[in-house]
Amino acid sequence: MLQQIDIANVLFLDIETVSGHADFSELPEDLQALWAHKASNLLKGSDAPPTDEAIAESYRDRAAIYAEFGKIICISRCTTPRQRRQVARAPQILRWCR
Repeated sequence: MLQQIDIANVLFLDIETVSGHADFSELPEDLQALWAHKASNLLKGSDAPPTDEAIAESYRDRAAIYAEFGKIICISRCTTPRQRRQVARAPQILRWCR
């Protein structure tokens, strides 16, 4: 199926995100409570509730991918040349970074 797609009709997007705060302890108390609730669902592997360390570590590892806890720092767009003979030319990349 992928062989039937003309790559010139494909728009590639790359969105880079980071967590809203560098560390879990820097979050306001209300957001800490929200993350603790989310982390308890993310870390459902054991019978015991997650430790404070596990919650803080999960924030560092996963917060950037959740809209409520992350922020976008860079968006890149890439298109390929329309004509097959232009394949040797590099793709066109546009980038916005904050």
